[in-house]
Amino acid sequence: MLLGFLAEKSLPFTVAPDLLELVKGMSKDRKALNCITMHQNAASYKTRFGISKTVKEALLEDLQKEFFSLNLDGSTNSSNQKIVTVLVNYMTKDGNISTKHLSSYCVDNVNSETIFQGLVQIFDKNNIPWQNLMSVLMDSCSVMRGGNA
Repeated sequence: MLLGFLAEKSLPFTVAPDLLELVKGMSKDRKALNCITMHQNAASYKTRFGISKTVKEALLEDLQKEFFSLNLDGSTNSSNQKIVTVLVNYMTKDGNISTKHLSSYCVDNVNSETIFQGLVQIFDKNNIPWQNLMSVLMDSCSVMRGGNA
């Protein structure tokens, strides 16, 4: 049943052990489990305004202590807004490499100045020390590299 669920939902098989542990833990309180309901809108809301705050706080705490690198990419959303997405890579306390979404922000014009100003705002707002930044990876578009590259 577990493998069928993973295949049906196109989930990676690597989540099988963790999902199985979750199911085992939840099955210990059948009465509570039978009362749980969750609509997709509620799940989205609780993730966005509930657990995401905790996850972001933990990430920012790590970035204030650990060396990290950034991966920046620009794209356009369905409303034709220009979006810059910032991913961060760093080594966790247990020695694993972690890649997490730090932020996304809208820009009117995608150029080196707006990209840099967006990063400055992210770093300042979250008290991220610049000296912990080790490298920046950007895609190969001329805006990211400069017009003469």
